[in-house]
Amino acid sequence: MYKVYKKAFTFSPDLEKYIISKARQGDPIFNNRDGEDKDNDNKRIQYDLENSNSITTHISSKLQDIIEHFGYKGTVNDPVILKSYAYCKRQRLHRDYDLLQLQKIDESEYPHGIIVGISNNCRFIVSSDGLSRKYVHFDKGDVVIFRGDTIHAGAEYHTENIRMHAYIDTESHDRIKNETFYV
Repeated sequence: MYKVYKKAFTFSPDLEKYIISKARQGDPIFNNRDGEDKDNDNKRIQYDLENSNSITTHISSKLQDIIEHFGYKGTVNDPVILKSYAYCKRQRLHRDYDLLQLQKIDESEYPHGIIVGISNNCRFIVSSDGLSRKYVHFDKGDVVIFRGDTIHAGAEYHTENIRMHAYIDTESHDRIKNETFYV
């Protein structure tokens, strides 16, 4: 389950410039293969925003305001900037949260993920069953919020694209940082 909120994240030219500059400083993350796999194309990189930075605090606060405005429970954690270089392959389908752990809590307490378009022509893949794929399209300033049990993947890109991602954690579920659950 996911929802796209059009133009929900506004940012100044200075903030946009900051995000783009930090995107260049990221490290490769898993893509078509696990992050350490020699066949990973290394064209999807991630820059972890440090919470000690006043700009990161500002970004996290804006994201927290957005989720509260739209009625989501939880706290925004671990924001990152994602950059896909041209001809980046799509990610493997996965979940950000452990499905077995989620099934132990009420759905109203599920954590979520949030993605913000920094570039236009962003894409996000969702799957209802781990086999089918639906592309969700969003642009600069648009926000996608998806439930923690959503099967998803970062899309392939033919041109450079930048997004932000964070977790909306709830008290009912303890997420293990940097753990991904492949489907």
